Amino acid sequence: CYADLGDYRRAIELHEESLAIFVDIGDRRGEAQSLGNLGNCYHSLGDYRRAIEHYERSLPIFREIGDRPGEAASLGNLGSCYRALGDYRRAIELHEESLAISRAIDDRPGEAASLMGLGNCYYALGDYRRAIERYDEALPIFREIEDRRGEAQSLNNLGNCYADLGDYRQAIEHYEASLAISRAIGDRPGEATTLMNLGSCYGQLGDYRRAIELYAACLEIVEAIAAAEGYATGAPETLWR
Repeated sequence: CYADLGDYRRAIELHEESLAIFVDIGDRRGEAQSLGNLGNCYHSLGDYRRAIEHYERSLPIFREIGDRPGEAASLGNLGSCYRALGDYRRAIELHEESLAISRAIDDRPGEAASLMGLGNCYYALGDYRRAIERYDEALPIFREIEDRRGEAQSLNNLGNCYADLGDYRQAIEHYEASLAISRAIGDRPGEATTLMNLGSCYGQLGDYRRAIELYAACLEIVEAIAAAEGYATGAPETLWR
């Protein structure tokens, strides 16, 4: 898949072709899915306005045909776009709608994703306690469905909340748990992000030697990723939330 390979422009061309065919033959589900896929491509390119346009076109179709998972996914994707644009209140409304549907149809992965989206919004608003509540709700679901990456992200995000509340010991506990999972599943970007966050905590605690060790380990991974992908070296702060 071109989207999986990062060639979003080519993926957009193909999804546009499939969209035209689905419209022509009157396949509403295929039409909605193509619109969603186009939204995903534009989202990955950072073109959130174009992504919103496509998600908003797919949403009423999913509702029309009674596709509840598709409806929930469209709402969640819209929430992610509005969060990226800084409209956190609107994003929260959309994630809450998505969450309600996911719970109604017992979609546990969708429920966890909605809770993470809500946690990210509350974190961005500086409401760390509310963010912790949402991440704490998502964490056992990720464990239940054996989504190790989601589990690691939940733990990392909880660490971020505790760090911003000044509870560095609690933050370190969560980062260490996240780090162990990222290493176990071979998630190098996640490992780098958590190492950087750990370094920040130890720096705040005045343990600068440990902080330097962690930053150096993070940098080594970032440089390896950059070399493998042909990018210039940079900080990994955009890799996770």
